[in-house]
Amino acid sequence: TRAPELSAELTKSFIRHLTDRVQDLRTRRTERNLEFVKEKYREAKKKLRAAEERLASFIDRNQNIRSAELRNQRNRLDRRVQQQLKLYNDWQSQLTQAEIELQRSEPVVTTVEAPVPPSDPSGPGTKLLLIVSLILGLFLGVVRAFVRAFF
Repeated sequence: TRAPELSAELTKSFIRHLTDRVQDLRTRRTERNLEFVKEKYREAKKKLRAAEERLASFIDRNQNIRSAELRNQRNRLDRRVQQQLKLYNDWQSQLTQAEIELQRSEPVVTTVEAPVPPSDPSGPGTKLLLIVSLILGLFLGVVRAFVRAFF
């Protein structure tokens, strides 16, 4: 604009709106991530409980394990519980990280210098604009004359 104060205010307003928009998008992305992690956490919790219940049921049915087949089955169930426990713990830590990320509020847009009205007008002067326009007009006129003469 021609008014330097208006230009500075427009720039400040743009930065404010840009910061708000980026923060809003980031918050929505973090909330979607949090919901995904919560769902996976709940699934891991259910699978862990099911594996623990299968192991407990197996132990209840087989008090004195003497056969190698039953020991192998018990070991498989133990490994399954350990695997599910590790998965559960991983999702639990990711859930905590996602909750922390949602609460974090760091600046999204950082301005190096605050917008201030310029003291001198910037941009090409009127004389320079007039000379460039004159040269460009002459050049286009010559090109047009050659094209017309050719056809």
